[in-house]
Amino acid sequence: MGKMKRYGVGFLFFSILCAVLVGCGGEEPSIRDPEITAKVAALFEDWSVGESPGAAVMVIEDGEVLFEGGFGLADIESETPITPQSAFRLASVSKQFTAMAIMILAERGQLEYDDKLIQYLPELERFGDDISIRHLLTHTGGLPDYYDVLEEEVGDSMPDTEKAMEFLAGWGEPLFAAGDRFEYSNPGYEMLALVVERVSGQTFGQFLEENIFEPLGMQSTVVRDSSEPEIPTRVYGYSRKDGSFVLNDDNVLNHIIGSGGVYSPLEDLYLWDQALYTEQLVPRSALEEAWSEATFNNGEHSPYGFGWGLEPYGALGQRLSHSGGWVGFSTFIVRYPEQNFSVIVLSNLDEFESGQYANRITDLYFPSTLITDATVVDGAGRPRFKADVRLEGDRIAAVGKLRRRADEPVINAEGLVLAPGFIDTHSHADYEIERFPNAEADISQGITTVLAGQCGGSQLPLSEFYARVGERGTAVNIASFSGHGSIRAKVMGDDFERPATADEIESMKALLVKDLEAGAFGMSTGLEYDPGIWSTTDELVALAEVLAGAGARYISHARSEDRALWEALDELIGIGREAGIPVQISHMKLAMKSLWGRADELLERLERARAEGVDVTADVYPYTYWQSSMTVLFPERDFTDREAASFA
Repeated sequence: MGKMKRYGVGFLFFSILCAVLVGCGGEEPSIRDPEITAKVAALFEDWSVGESPGAAVMVIEDGEVLFEGGFGLADIESETPITPQSAFRLASVSKQFTAMAIMILAERGQLEYDDKLIQYLPELERFGDDISIRHLLTHTGGLPDYYDVLEEEVGDSMPDTEKAMEFLAGWGEPLFAAGDRFEYSNPGYEMLALVVERVSGQTFGQFLEENIFEPLGMQSTVVRDSSEPEIPTRVYGYSRKDGSFVLNDDNVLNHIIGSGGVYSPLEDLYLWDQALYTEQLVPRSALEEAWSEATFNNGEHSPYGFGWGLEPYGALGQRLSHSGGWVGFSTFIVRYPEQNFSVIVLSNLDEFESGQYANRITDLYFPSTLITDATVVDGAGRPRFKADVRLEGDRIAAVGKLRRRADEPVINAEGLVLAPGFIDTHSHADYEIERFPNAEADISQGITTVLAGQCGGSQLPLSEFYARVGERGTAVNIASFSGHGSIRAKVMGDDFERPATADEIESMKALLVKDLEAGAFGMSTGLEYDPGIWSTTDELVALAEVLAGAGARYISHARSEDRALWEALDELIGIGREAGIPVQISHMKLAMKSLWGRADELLERLERARAEGVDVTADVYPYTYWQSSMTVLFPERDFTDREAASFA
């Protein structure tokens, strides 16, 4: 089985709805560990030795630096160590400064959040007059992402932000109407940097220097644009290749700023963090607006403000965070304003999970949360019962009648049910999770993990999908199958209404292997849908053999759930037999009235196949409901045939 990709909070218990923070009678002594700094340092001990990149880490509480440290090398060639003074490329964490620049201009009355973009960048009139400054701040503007195309176009010319805007002005179409949805947009923040320049009459770097960095005393923070300013303490980025670390610090798009481009050390970011508790830069009312969810056109909310991701985080209250990843850097800053607590993790290795380390550090300083008076349903089969539950980090530490520890956050769950997070084993959340990363439809049902990529459709390639949601973060853990239909469409394009050639099958195998390497659980097929319905059994067996070699699984929406049910069942069992692989039948059903009452016959076929050594299993809906495309009612794809429609 492939590795599950985990993104999101990772708590075993889902959020208790409508819970409030309260105290409770009786307290145990404080459990704040006097050796906690050693525990934080231990998280990074593997990066403290040898010739490797590493990380800089800071923990702040009530204005006090509780932990500050550097691990690994800022420059492997010169063996320069990472220190709290080392300046890292912040990547997308830089968006906080871009947003603040816009906020400063708004407070001065030089622009308004609801001003239209073309008022400042008339070159972009082709994208209409609906996109506002607010839309770009909240990633709801709908501008297309030009990175891949621009990188191919520019060669080695290193375009700046103005050149990127000129390219955008002549390329691409809006992805959606402004305000319709959230879609993370680096180009949006790059256009904001140009707005700052045109309104202020200064370069973006000059504006940040005079209005943010100098006032806060951030003496070592710079914007590295095409002027290539000197950064004496700069850190170089790296990737891992063939067991060693290789320099990964350059890119032809490095001079495009606004979405990134800021270099800063821990000590300066401390000053930035503390300024956000005051009114040094903008009034408190402006900060509160920046930390409020965006509102879509339909009235729903997006968990992103002005340069910050927003989410509730259990008993710790509101969580403000942002990650960054570009060339060889991985960065993360997280703040819990209600606790006056912040963690900053900066790494010069692209694969470094800075956000996960920040979460682990938070768990060390807030090691437990007490949930009181819950009605517990623990999944062990016993009746529900009343209890208190203590969480330590992401683990359940105790269940019973518990006393509150000193300084321990408490959630009163009286009248509410507490249960382990549910796993949705058949989800299509991958199609919407980037638009709705808070996954309210899942979380509100207690679902904390989704298994996506079902019925032949998946995000392709999975590696890029995982990277995107990993940078943005999601409220649920995500795992996925690789979709046969998506792979087939990629290889065959619109010419899919035929059997695949041998060369095309080899191309499909190559794409499948890449998805498996990225962590796919296996491959799903949607054989009742285009383009999967046109595949041959031989094609499917060839791909299933790739799965068998990787120890992965085959899961299928069968070729027919009605008129050709028995043949479709035989095909699935045959694939499992020939490839020597487990086969799972998705949402098995008798979808034609003349088949009703023959469930025993279907189950007998499955049992017979299992007795013959085929590991075949099936699942069913837990409700009397069916949903699919109308196309499945036309097995011959004769959509314009009225007689076929009448029969269906």
